[in-house]
Amino acid sequence: MIGRRRRSRSREAANAHCFSDVPGTSNSVPKASQFEPEPDLKSDIENILSALQQVRQKTISDGQKESDELLSSTVAEIKALVDQAKEKIHADREALSKQTTKICKEYETALKEEAAKYKTAYEG
Repeated sequence: MIGRRRRSRSREAANAHCFSDVPGTSNSVPKASQFEPEPDLKSDIENILSALQQVRQKTISDGQKESDELLSSTVAEIKALVDQAKEKIHADREALSKQTTKICKEYETALKEEAAKYKTAYEG
């Protein structure tokens, strides 16, 4: 613990001396408002910030385009799946209808045969 305290005190002392030779400072870090860049440097910084803003807007625009493309492809895939499901349901419905018609005819034939047997058994 003692060794750590000494180290932190020595760091504080070193930091205090960093700005001791800068006129107008009292051992403190200068504030951003105290920093006045040269006019050329200020213009360069503004140009850099403008370029960064353009890059940011382009990135946002590209991201929006990618999102729109992803959304469009997803919608197309969903529509294709829905169309496939509709076709399958239609085919299944037709097969079921044919099967039901066949079974109804078989029952009708069986019912007619049983009716004929009943008639012969009880009339004759």
